Amino acid sequence: MKFASRDFREGQEKRLKEKVFNIKMNPREWMARFGHNILAGDMRMYKYQDQEFETWIHKAFEALANEGIENLWEEFLTEEEIEKVREMYENP
Repeated sequence: MKFASRDFREGQEKRLKEKVFNIKMNPREWMARFGHNILAGDMRMYKYQDQEFETWIHKAFEALANEGIENLWEEFLTEEEIEKVREMYENP
């Protein structure tokens, strides 16, 4: 899937790499553990200066789009972790 390219302003990409995404983690596992916190949007539409980061972002969002969050939960999270996430959203 081809997305329109948008460049981040200086500092935005760095903040994402340092504060939001952990590219040392498997992108599918990251999405399983933290993807439920993404409200909307698809980070694949942006162009990144760091190619390794861009590849990681694409893998993470491809997993979310193609596999779905619950399938990722089942693969990477324990039953207890899944239950905690569900409770968090059922009882805010």
